[in-house]
Amino acid sequence: MVRVATSVSLVVLLSLTTRHTQLLKVLRIFGVPQVFILTVSMCYRYLYLFAQMLENILTAIKSRVGVVSTPQKGQKVVAWNIANMWNRAEQMQSQVYLAMLSRGYAGEPGF
Repeated sequence: MVRVATSVSLVVLLSLTTRHTQLLKVLRIFGVPQVFILTVSMCYRYLYLFAQMLENILTAIKSRVGVVSTPQKGQKVVAWNIANMWNRAEQMQSQVYLAMLSRGYAGEPGF
């Protein structure tokens, strides 16, 4: 357990003190597969955007629903919002991919 805590602490310390692009270059030097590095890069870039989208959805739920009277009604609201978020994320990923293609993306990240 101490080893796990130490490993996690070191990874967090490294990620907080090193630039994101430098970390990705080092991962590539160590032989981490390109697909993994590209996925991490995309997640890092759009994490803030998804967090903001979730915050907007939560604000919309609170303003429209207020207090949920029954658990069944609350489950319906949450299920509808999860489906809506999935659809919006899918539309966004296709738009981002098309934008990447229009800018000359060929499968190799440009670090």
